[in-house]
Amino acid sequence: MRDLEVKLISKIMLDGSPRKAKSLGVGLEYFTNPKCALAWKKLLEYGSMPGQMGEVPTKRQLTKHTGLELLDYVDESMMDLVKELRDDYSTRTLRKCVIEVDDLLRAYGPELALEHLNSIAKELNSGLIPDSNRLDLADAIPRFKESYELMQKGNGINGIPFPWAPMNDGTGGMAPGTFNVIYGPSKSGKTWMGLEVGVVHPFERANARTLVVSNEMPNEQIYRRVLARMCRLDYGQVVRAALDEDGRAQMYEHLNSIHQEQIDELKQGLNHQRYRAIRCVKPSSALGGGCNAIRSEIEAFQPDLVFIDGVYLMTDDRTKTRDMSWRTIANITQDLKMLATRYNLPIIGTTQSNREGVKRKPGEDMDSYDDVGFGLGAIQDADMVMRVQKIETNQGEKVLVTLPAMRESKVDSFTVNFVPVVDFGLHQINLTRDQVKTLMNLADNGSVAQVSNNIQPEQKEYRRRRQPQPVQATPSLPTLPCNTDGEI
Repeated sequence: MRDLEVKLISKIMLDGSPRKAKSLGVGLEYFTNPKCALAWKKLLEYGSMPGQMGEVPTKRQLTKHTGLELLDYVDESMMDLVKELRDDYSTRTLRKCVIEVDDLLRAYGPELALEHLNSIAKELNSGLIPDSNRLDLADAIPRFKESYELMQKGNGINGIPFPWAPMNDGTGGMAPGTFNVIYGPSKSGKTWMGLEVGVVHPFERANARTLVVSNEMPNEQIYRRVLARMCRLDYGQVVRAALDEDGRAQMYEHLNSIHQEQIDELKQGLNHQRYRAIRCVKPSSALGGGCNAIRSEIEAFQPDLVFIDGVYLMTDDRTKTRDMSWRTIANITQDLKMLATRYNLPIIGTTQSNREGVKRKPGEDMDSYDDVGFGLGAIQDADMVMRVQKIETNQGEKVLVTLPAMRESKVDSFTVNFVPVVDFGLHQINLTRDQVKTLMNLADNGSVAQVSNNIQPEQKEYRRRRQPQPVQATPSLPTLPCNTDGEI
């Protein structure tokens, strides 16, 4: 079975990320080969470090640190390898259990022997299915310690990082198995914010595979926004095809490098894929256009996170209706939460505010979520609720971000720049109602500057702040250059 362990580590290296194996429940206890166990630890540590989240070291680096000789090709899928490894772990545990139960039966009688047998059965049951569905205390403790160590090495981030430091400081990133809601009035930038949080930033900064479910826009329009954002180009000029020659050349250079990366993946096959990828889909009408359709896409694409634009436009699989009533939306959000748990990945969905939310002035009732549209089902099922509202200032358009409902922590309100698609950087933090009003009336005195989306400087700066103030400026470019490998 040691060959199986080598295959799994090799498969992770060929795929380019340990994230999928981890989400399938692989733990250190599954490895009997010391070199493979050390390789697993090194993969988790490497993939949790800032600047290389979700990635793997080079083959030469891993072999140097572990002495493990990796395979160049693996036929089996990741899921098949994990199942085989889990079955082997269960077999070894059962064989050991037979000997221990026999000894206990001879020495102490059936009562103690049965008690030991029951404890082993519980342990095996927890290992036969992904840990997101069942986890016993004996398994939870080492995984908690492992998660803590990885978060410490990752500057407080263990999940997929958010684009803005205040949210990473408050949450540690998007945790697997969570359902997250972004809502606000119409035309308030919900889709832009959702694409930044759930698609572009994870792809660029966390080597993530993202599934986009577009209920509102055509797939081509979603990709126009995503690709323009990756190139950091003025969106209005992209829509009108009005870029100057330099902008056009830089856009084509960057997009060609990403395109070549994805083509190479297809040529080499799944066993040698570049891990990060994006797939945009319309929910299949043949599967009802609801959570069952999304489940089918998840199983086909194996993403790390899912972004759903327009949750309120989905079909309720339970009643086969699509009517936007509170009961229909409640069924959909409950099913989405179960879907996130079942596949152990974060799901982000956008929805609308109600009429009261349209009337609400920026800065009012920032801790309230009673303006969410279509009932409170989305709030009750969500692990995080983000409200966005576009505001006009003399320094340009901004988006006020408040988080009125969070399951694990509290994050103060902040504003981000809204310059599609050049700049969604952090603008101001820790805002109160009066400060939002002041911000909207500020004279354009040049005191507030833009920042880049680099998480590291933002985090260090954010942790030193106690009072609302402008974020210090860092140099930024109107476009984002890349190297020959397509890395930003």
